[in-house]
Amino acid sequence: MCTKWITVILSVLLFSCSEEEGDSGYRIFSDGEKGKYRGGVRKAWVNINSSNITPDEVSWRLGKASIWERSSVVNDEGVYTSDTLFFHWDKAPLPKIDTIITITDVDTLTKIIEVYSDTIFAIIDGSISDALDFEIKNVLPKIDTITLGTRVIPQEDYQIKLSGNRGEKVKFSLKISDAFNTDFEPDFSWPDSIAIQKLNIDTANIFVWSVPDTIFNQSFIFSVKDKSGFGSRDYKMSLLSYNQTGSAWIAASNQLVKITATGEEVMRIYGNYKEISDIAIDPNSIDFWVADKGSHTLFHYNQDGELLLADSGRFIQPTALALDVESGFLWVADLPSGAKGRMRRYLEGPDSLSLTASDTGYSGPISDLSMDQFKNDLLWFSVPEADEIGLIRNGKLDTLFGNGFPFNRPRHISWDTQGGKAWIADSSSVYLSDTTGIIQATITGFGFISGISSGQNGVCIADARNGEVYQFKATITGNLTKSVGVLSSGFLSPEDVSVVHEDGSCWFVDSEMGVAIRLSSSGEEMYRLYGFKQPTVISVHQGVE
Repeated sequence: MCTKWITVILSVLLFSCSEEEGDSGYRIFSDGEKGKYRGGVRKAWVNINSSNITPDEVSWRLGKASIWERSSVVNDEGVYTSDTLFFHWDKAPLPKIDTIITITDVDTLTKIIEVYSDTIFAIIDGSISDALDFEIKNVLPKIDTITLGTRVIPQEDYQIKLSGNRGEKVKFSLKISDAFNTDFEPDFSWPDSIAIQKLNIDTANIFVWSVPDTIFNQSFIFSVKDKSGFGSRDYKMSLLSYNQTGSAWIAASNQLVKITATGEEVMRIYGNYKEISDIAIDPNSIDFWVADKGSHTLFHYNQDGELLLADSGRFIQPTALALDVESGFLWVADLPSGAKGRMRRYLEGPDSLSLTASDTGYSGPISDLSMDQFKNDLLWFSVPEADEIGLIRNGKLDTLFGNGFPFNRPRHISWDTQGGKAWIADSSSVYLSDTTGIIQATITGFGFISGISSGQNGVCIADARNGEVYQFKATITGNLTKSVGVLSSGFLSPEDVSVVHEDGSCWFVDSEMGVAIRLSSSGEEMYRLYGFKQPTVISVHQGVE
């Protein structure tokens, strides 16, 4: 017996479009498979051929698609010849429901399926072009996050940055969004010239970049490809290798930012910091410590920005840090109850601190610490409210300088190992002293000294009030004015400085300009990097001791 059947298809749209198909005569052309989208970037264009229409008078309506790139062609005669669009779908549009009813002489069969479709068209000088309809068969997964160690970096655009010290291996993983169509499994495609390899782990996209043993800064395109060959999603990756020596960490509002010695940004750590007061870097392990006065917390990070320790239980308004690289001692100054300044020495571990010495009872906060690990654990400190500076040896108070010294509320102190002298600064003057308290030189005339840093037998001084940075040599003697120094000016509010011991140059941050600038020892600007929100603290990596 011959079976008779009739099939009826009923469609209910779960989305609507108010635009009508055009009758303007403009036709859209497209590459690729007609009427179907399976992932990747598609191309569409419309021919204009008019000198009376400008690119501003052409717009595209894409439904749920996104523009990857758009270009307009105007020839030498001023004729607008064509407009080209590259587009893709990040997310599928809302589905429409197709109900397929098949009627036979035996039974009626009903099947409901979801169909994803979308339409694009152009509007040229108010006229609507014809339309291109697409059935969305696949939307390629996006990279959601990049993970370095335990640090998860949200991926919000198509720019990916990785950095590493020369010669090391950087391990990272890429998390992708759930696949729209599990039949089209994505794969990663890297340029052959880039040393990135996937680890043999079936359940995760984990890769290793072998950083070249040279300074390296290169950008390239890599793709998340559909293994079935229907398309790809392209990303731009920037790889940067650098020397640790001369690089720096910067505290800027709620961020910690690492920069290279030549002024490229390496990474940013976002945290709930309240008021970062100091940063200390261990050049041997490349770990670093951060004192956050506002949140009463001491943070410990490794070189990849991975948080190793956050101690908010034993510190009250930590103000200053000093790291003894040779012994592994970390000094922390804070302000416990009773407003008495305190210093404590810890033996640092990867995830713990062991108290080894303590010195307390000072009249007010200890504003600065400066260490010389080559002089039997020699530590300088300053106590502005008491008009005192002091010297600690082997964990115990050695000398306290106060009455009879010319300084008025000394806020900053920096020990120059090479010169064998301490640079001491109050608000408007700088003093050069030896360990016995003999003042070799006095420099006056500053507006408000916001930071000092010494090294290479010299010092770098920031004057926030006058927008100036000065540099002096430790060979100076007598009563001098600031005019004898090397002046760099034209800044708004230089906050903190950090000398690079390798060559005597000086990094500083300007909180109002939002910049970090490196000056040579002769005062010439070497590098400038923008993009910081109120930077206040900078600390330079000085190289392995």
